[in-house]
Amino acid sequence: MRLTETRTGAILWFDRWSGPAQDIFTVQDEILSRIGGTLDGSWTGAIARFTRAGLAGQGTRNLDAYELYLLGVEAKHRFTTESYREAAAYLRRAIAADPGYAKAHSALGIVLMFRILDASTEAEAFALMDEASAAFRKAVALDPDDPDALVQLASAQLWDGRRAEAKRSLDRAIELAPNNPDVLSIAAWTYPWADSPALDRARLAMERNPGHPDYYHVGLALAALFAGDFALARQEAKAAPPVPDAVVALGAAEAHLGDMNASRTAFEAFLAQTSFRRLGLYYGTPDIAADPLWANLVEGARLAAYPSPRMRHMRRRIRCAPGTRTWRRWLLVRTAPLPE
Repeated sequence: MRLTETRTGAILWFDRWSGPAQDIFTVQDEILSRIGGTLDGSWTGAIARFTRAGLAGQGTRNLDAYELYLLGVEAKHRFTTESYREAAAYLRRAIAADPGYAKAHSALGIVLMFRILDASTEAEAFALMDEASAAFRKAVALDPDDPDALVQLASAQLWDGRRAEAKRSLDRAIELAPNNPDVLSIAAWTYPWADSPALDRARLAMERNPGHPDYYHVGLALAALFAGDFALARQEAKAAPPVPDAVVALGAAEAHLGDMNASRTAFEAFLAQTSFRRLGLYYGTPDIAADPLWANLVEGARLAAYPSPRMRHMRRRIRCAPGTRTWRRWLLVRTAPLPE
């Protein structure tokens, strides 16, 4: 008889018994008693030992930090404004309990990026992005071989225009975890362009995890868009949670497929979700219209006449002192080409 952890196939415990067939009920009682004693011991039981080993593998031995981390991740995956705030609070407490907990830093960075959607001004959005970038850098500094942290660091590197570094981070993450569906999916989401194996990674992630969460569809939708498979992009964007990246992919795909009403509806939904008035500003790519990697997205926006002339006058002025990085980035974005 053996007890196996189904996700990894690890054997937690095994044993065997032998005895006369006529004593089957006596043997049964003995087996049940021995199983209970072997597995249930609070400190020495097989389940307790396996839990402690798993905890060490999560990067912390602090049970409070680990519990807070799990609560933060659970809240994050509800994908709502309130749940992002709740998740950030849990993760900050996890970091306070164990400042060296790399996964908590990485998860906090992800939540801060989602919280950009709640920002009331572009200045606030930039501040959240800077804090998220710092969290990802801290996570990788604490654990340079954590593929999850490397994938998230790549998103911050892209935001800062360091595309080559981002690609190296993603390639290293895949090298470390070639069969990890979460890593594959986020890698496709982070770097979806046709000059990378994003489409293959997104598909492989779904194959590796048949019961995958809905957010796996975001990476596949973006990868399909940049690969020019607009029908697949539309299909996957509709299956994804309505986060801005999925909504933008849907808007561009619908435009390429000729449904301008559906395309404009999607782009309007994007505007309703974020304080950013410009796609280039949202993606940290001021010259987005001049960058050939973004051609399918930019062309989709042009076909849909996004943003409309009315929306161009709704940009909010960033309240920050001249000379700061945010101020310089704002000036650059203001003078950059605009997808019509």
